[in-house]
Amino acid sequence: MPLSTEDRLDILDLYARQAWALDTGDVDAYLDVFAPDAVLDLAKKHQGKDAIRDFAEAFWARDIGVMGSQHHVDQLVLDGDGERASVRAYVTRTFRMSGRGRNNILPIWQGFYSDTLVKVDGRWRIQQQVGRAWEGTVLGGVTQRRRA
Repeated sequence: MPLSTEDRLDILDLYARQAWALDTGDVDAYLDVFAPDAVLDLAKKHQGKDAIRDFAEAFWARDIGVMGSQHHVDQLVLDGDGERASVRAYVTRTFRMSGRGRNNILPIWQGFYSDTLVKVDGRWRIQQQVGRAWEGTVLGGVTQRRRA
């Protein structure tokens, strides 16, 4: 059976909760979006919740140059059934430059997620999250069209 409307809304909420938790430093809420044996694959792979916790704590401890940044996850493409789903989504990270009333948002990263989700105890969780910059093989179709 394809994803229901309720599943789709729950998945959108999952990504909103993940971004909010990451950007506000809420470690427990951030970990709550992942399945117990999840893999977070960004520049490095983090296997399991202990490793993901270490990543999150290091992110907040070492990312001082962009405190106040926000992750925007949108244009989600969802496929799956009531127990497993795949998600492709755009991810943009922005930074608000304080003290400026207008033109105060600076994009600092642009990429995409290619994720696998599972239902755990009736709630959607990220089983594997792969985040990559918006470059390289994902743009293969555009590159081929330009050459033609």
